[in-house]
Amino acid sequence: MKKKTLTLLIVILYTFLLQGFAQQLPAYTQSSNYYIAYNPAFTGVKKNINVLLDYRNQWYGFEGAPVTQSFMIDSRLLKGKVGVAGGIVSDETGPYKRISYSLNAAYHIHFPDVELSLGVAGNDTKTFWDSRLVSVHNSGDPAVDRNYVEYKWIPNASFGGLIYNDRFHFGLSIINMLEEHAIFFKDDPGHTAKYTMSPNYYFNVGYNYSANPEFIWENNLIAMYNAASPINIEYNLKLNIKKVVYIGTDIRLGDAIAIQGGWVLMGKIQIGYSYDFVTFPLGSYQKGTNEITIVYKTNVRPDGRYRHNNEFVHQKYFLF
Repeated sequence: MKKKTLTLLIVILYTFLLQGFAQQLPAYTQSSNYYIAYNPAFTGVKKNINVLLDYRNQWYGFEGAPVTQSFMIDSRLLKGKVGVAGGIVSDETGPYKRISYSLNAAYHIHFPDVELSLGVAGNDTKTFWDSRLVSVHNSGDPAVDRNYVEYKWIPNASFGGLIYNDRFHFGLSIINMLEEHAIFFKDDPGHTAKYTMSPNYYFNVGYNYSANPEFIWENNLIAMYNAASPINIEYNLKLNIKKVVYIGTDIRLGDAIAIQGGWVLMGKIQIGYSYDFVTFPLGSYQKGTNEITIVYKTNVRPDGRYRHNNEFVHQKYFLF
């Protein structure tokens, strides 16, 4: 009985999603590896060919809980002036699933000790609703038609700006700025649902600090605002040890506290793992959130540092 009740709660939650009353974008505990998902101006910031794979199993042990799989590749072109990227994100929760395909571009204006980046992104999202996966107490409940499997394509666009160097960054962006929507089950007026992709506004700020070049602290803060949900604030802290190992924590207010760690292999591959301890009431019904990332970079100099086009005058850090 308890399992059926929890499944019904998921159905209710994602019914609200169909009406556009909740946050719609996946979250990443290891967000410092994936800022490009929050702000297209981060496209090409690493100035290398940068490939990211991410697998996130949220609320492990909770039937129908979110599972997110992501792939992204980005690099620089035209003597470092333009960053380009492409990516695929699969995000699945119970009867709801979306697969998003994106293309990013950013123009980087270089100054002696800082760069200004302006980025745009376009994406097309295939959004599924599979009523066969819905569990209810009464199988004949007229509120849910369990014979429908339908998908819609929803195009959208994003824009962002970023000021950065190797020591700090400051960015603002708007994701899903077009507020596009799709109508599901048009042929069944009794069950018609409207799904709206509402705009998400992001603020990013970060600062790197080190009193010893072998130990570098990365501090990052993200704030997200959506008109349909409270402001989300996340703080991420990482200690990079000898450019080989990192450990850290991630705090999302009112949501979770996470621990994370990772290794850099051969100066080209970074493998990271994080575990979230859920702090809101759902915590007693699940076993935490697991996330694994694999990042691959090319274009490494003989001394193990990454080649940068037009390095900054006061360049101090060469982080992965």
